[in-house]
Amino acid sequence: MAGEVLELIAATENKAGDIMKEAEEEVKSLLARVKEEGEKLLAETREECQRAGEKLQSQVRAETEAEIKKEKARFDQEKKQLISRARQRMDETIEWAMERIVN
Repeated sequence: MAGEVLELIAATENKAGDIMKEAEEEVKSLLARVKEEGEKLLAETREECQRAGEKLQSQVRAETEAEIKKEKARFDQEKKQLISRARQRMDETIEWAMERIVN
């Protein structure tokens, strides 16, 4: 009977060893899948960040261009007004000078 018990203990130890090896292999496999999934998600996140950055950059560029156009239009309007006032003053000065010459 002691021999049977020893054989049962040895068989149990062998089975436990086999189960341990299977568990270790399964853990390794799971870790490899987790690592692979993590790398995949990281790559996707990087791509999304890059697209978001490019979109934001494009949006800022468009806003800046619109602001530049607005400022240029305002500058052109002020320039026209200054030219108009300068011509009016020149005309007034010529008229004043003509009156002085005639009188």
